[in-house]
Amino acid sequence: MGGLVELGPDDSIATRILRLSSRADLADSPKRFLLALRGELHSHLARLLAEDHSRFQWILADTEVLFTAFFLRRNRAGMVDLLELKFPLCESKGKPALGDPEIVPHMAGVFPRGPFVYSQFPTPEMATDLADLLIPVDPDAEDETVLADIDKAVDGMRGASELLRAETTATVDVAVIEAKGARWLRKRTAAPTAAEPW
Repeated sequence: MGGLVELGPDDSIATRILRLSSRADLADSPKRFLLALRGELHSHLARLLAEDHSRFQWILADTEVLFTAFFLRRNRAGMVDLLELKFPLCESKGKPALGDPEIVPHMAGVFPRGPFVYSQFPTPEMATDLADLLIPVDPDAEDETVLADIDKAVDGMRGASELLRAETTATVDVAVIEAKGARWLRKRTAAPTAAEPW
């Protein structure tokens, strides 16, 4: 979340979010949670802005939004939901005012695609080049490519220091979780190229 934090004496947005987070009917439901948060905040933010907009000049000068909150959920199957609640600013009678809040879905039931980037050094100072820090692994590639990329990342970690070499085995178990379930790409108790059921 970002933007305004305090609503008044002994009242903050964080406190209200914590209270909503304890409600079972809002658990694991991005849209219901953000609708409830919108209901909790809208009248308070509109009132504060109308009473004294000068106290928000530091916000008003740089943005068109008074407050924004994100709800990110990733379920066990790997699908991601990302929704944003925005309280936009507008102008009313020559003064800043609060516009109608909106909930913007950025992702809904999406399986993230493309490569993930992993750091292979414990500290940036150990890298000789920025590229040394970043090891891309694309989970959407063919199984053999995924295994090769993971092995490169492991080799890079093992070559970074004696400590990492001692803590990292040369061959790691690799599993994938897909829409149809989980399966091993490589398990040390099986043949290295076998893909057996989880």
